[in-house]
Amino acid sequence: IDINDIMQEGFIGFDEAIRNYSQDIDASFYTFAMICVERQIYNYLRKMTGGKDKALNDAMLITDKLERTIDDGNNIEMSFIDRDYDIRLIKKVRKQLTDFERKVFDLRIKGYTFQEISMSLNKDLKSIYNTFHRIKLKIKKIIELDD
Repeated sequence: IDINDIMQEGFIGFDEAIRNYSQDIDASFYTFAMICVERQIYNYLRKMTGGKDKALNDAMLITDKLERTIDDGNNIEMSFIDRDYDIRLIKKVRKQLTDFERKVFDLRIKGYTFQEISMSLNKDLKSIYNTFHRIKLKIKKIIELDD
């Protein structure tokens, strides 16, 4: 792994922080940017080393689908169909969430841990867990309606 590639990933994470930062999240830009940069580099290293991170909650079906990439399967057409379904499902889910739930959801599907979300949003860890539980219930309800 080339150090320049890692630095580039850090810049991508920083750019994402600039684009997605909102003063409404009750966290400093520095904290938010550090989490974005670290997460971007971590995801890049994980991808390059071929390791799979199982930190995402297994009960949340959508995050499992978002982990897959086109390279993971032999059927590229099905990968595009899955990705299209994921995008539509995410839009449906986001419409059903409160503002705070939406912030937690967005950070979680980007791969942030509960601790990182707690720090980023300046909220108690228990609050993040409870919010995520409510999100999972809403996702299950939406998936059941789609079936």
